[in-house]
Amino acid sequence: MSVSKSAPNASLNPRTTRYEFMGPPGALAVTVGVPFMTYALYFMCNERSGSCPPPVSTMILNLSEALPNPEFWSSLYDPTAFALYLGWYAFCVAAWVILPGDWIPGTQLRNGQYQRYKINAMSTGMLALGITAAWIARFGYQSFTFIYERWVGLTTAALAMSVFQGLLFYGLSFQGDKLLALGGNSGNPIYDFYIGRELNPTILGYDIKTFNELRPGMILWLLIDISMVCEQATRLGGFSNVTLSMYLVVFFHAHYIIDSLYNEPSILTMMDIVTDGFGFMLSVGDLLWVPFVYSLQARYLAFHPTELSWPAGVACVAVWATGYYIFRTSNNEKNDFRNGKNPKNLQFMQTERGTKLLTSGWWGVSRHPNYLGDLIMALSWSLPTGFDTPVTYFYVVYFAVLLVHRGLRDDEACEKKYGKDWEKYKQIVPYRIVPVPPLIGVAAALAAQSATPSHPPSPAIFQQFALAERVALITGANGGLGLETALAFLEAGARAVYCVDLLEQPSTTWTAVKQYVAAMGLSGRLEYVQGDVSEQQKIWDIADDIGNREGRLDVCVAGAGIVDKEGRASTLDYRAEDYDKVLDVDLKGVLYTAQAAGRQMRRFGTPGSIILVASIFGLMSMRDLNIMGYYSSKGAVIQMARALAVELAPQKIRVNSLAPGFIYTAITNTAIAGQKEKEEKIKNLSPMGRIAEPHEIRGPMVWLASDASSFSTGSNIEVSGGVTAC
Repeated sequence: MSVSKSAPNASLNPRTTRYEFMGPPGALAVTVGVPFMTYALYFMCNERSGSCPPPVSTMILNLSEALPNPEFWSSLYDPTAFALYLGWYAFCVAAWVILPGDWIPGTQLRNGQYQRYKINAMSTGMLALGITAAWIARFGYQSFTFIYERWVGLTTAALAMSVFQGLLFYGLSFQGDKLLALGGNSGNPIYDFYIGRELNPTILGYDIKTFNELRPGMILWLLIDISMVCEQATRLGGFSNVTLSMYLVVFFHAHYIIDSLYNEPSILTMMDIVTDGFGFMLSVGDLLWVPFVYSLQARYLAFHPTELSWPAGVACVAVWATGYYIFRTSNNEKNDFRNGKNPKNLQFMQTERGTKLLTSGWWGVSRHPNYLGDLIMALSWSLPTGFDTPVTYFYVVYFAVLLVHRGLRDDEACEKKYGKDWEKYKQIVPYRIVPVPPLIGVAAALAAQSATPSHPPSPAIFQQFALAERVALITGANGGLGLETALAFLEAGARAVYCVDLLEQPSTTWTAVKQYVAAMGLSGRLEYVQGDVSEQQKIWDIADDIGNREGRLDVCVAGAGIVDKEGRASTLDYRAEDYDKVLDVDLKGVLYTAQAAGRQMRRFGTPGSIILVASIFGLMSMRDLNIMGYYSSKGAVIQMARALAVELAPQKIRVNSLAPGFIYTAITNTAIAGQKEKEEKIKNLSPMGRIAEPHEIRGPMVWLASDASSFSTGSNIEVSGGVTAC
């Protein structure tokens, strides 16, 4: 029931203008096709059908003989089965009313109200199982085979209830001021009957959607499985002779069902509950399709016992356990995050709506990792039946199609909800369900030539260089190359770039860049943090604060550095304190910064890129330029990058060094000020005959930070104009 009774106005119930399922013809086809397929799966695969399935010619002949035969149609109706089904449905309603349960609100509706739901599906299921166990203990397992024996009649009863509910609530949706589903108000009766016109139909507080979702169909599925075990036990001489394959199938099904009942509150955020109306699509899916199609493997094994070796059984369990682990842990990550918890410190993307989207953990693997787990579990349900028939694998194929369709619907809904943020999110998490790497370059071109291209033509090179939603830490970024790099990262789509430097307040140049970022309309943020890289704990704390605030840290540029004072006659007179001063910043500070970033990347469990700024003076030296501290620290930084790359590669953290040559920075400008001859000498060191501009560092930096350099680690990238080539 809802907390408010204010009537929705016309603006809340706009006319549906976009069809799904190919519109009314598709809706009609599915309306007829779902019941037809449910019956077909039985008639093409039972102990009287011969092979499972029989040859196509035989099926066509049987169908042509059955359809015009009144006896066939009358055989679908079983009054006892109808009475049993109505009694079962009444039991579920009574249990929903009588058994205790918490009333919890769902998501906020378009009219600002909250639908409230009674949570007691688990206790209903346990009561049903208890009664079933007592029945079997009292009357024997042979007495509980009636579901197997009256399969067709029960199927027809469930179909009749589905049609009745679809028609009833379609008609009631026109009574009074109801909140309608955005997708079910087209005005076409066939389409709206199928999709569902009213969003949340209730009778005396009894929410029909959530009730049907877990109780009469889901719990009946488990009772059907138990009946199939009893049928096989009757044929084979007791429970001790029931096959391992049957027990595995029933265990897998039972675990899924009980897990769903136990986690009943999680369905309140599902598309079925939040956005879909209640129509024939949901009623026939919940009441007919789930119990009578999902139990197909158990029904097959009831009349076709399949022996399974213990190693094969262990393999089936391993497949199931893998699927369940992905399914449950991914759903737990999502539910925790929605409830304001983040125990795994998962990364996320902040949207303009104010909401957050997970971009790490399982939700960094694909946009629907729970669907992937579901699909793997579906396969495990069929594997114990062996490979004598394809019919028992129907569920796997159907479920794959269903999940792909759901994924497309989810993506469409999210695109409307989040706008351009959803495009950014898809760049960060490009895989919909299965994390299959996208084809790029020539491979994509070849795939696009197929008759049904899975990779339509689309340029990917700019996406490879994009830094959408990534967070970066750059030291020495109050100006110079660090600030140039920070601006480049923001232009490439970074969410936030944190510039760390010694001064308490940023420079006027830094402030001008921040204003420029705002003027360009970039969504990323330029942040300034005071810090000394030579203080290990300080830089660690800064990185930790960034991780806490952003939920991620993807890129680090260790760029802070100083140079020895010139004018020293000989390194032989180099004092220890002067040497230590340079190494504290240029060597230790680089290590501390790399440590700080790497710790955050490890914390959030996502790939990262660490760039250590070295110099061509780590590869060469110059006559009459005695800067031993700078030479030795930059050479060490290059080797440090190699060592860190080897150590951190298993954690998907790449580490490279970048060795700039002579660039017009503040240090260079000071060194050559008023010394034209010295400037020309430096220019002549390069085959290109010039000194670089600061912006020429942007490309290599973005390349190293982005996925474009995904296979580059432990490398030293020279940006020197060819100085070391001479």
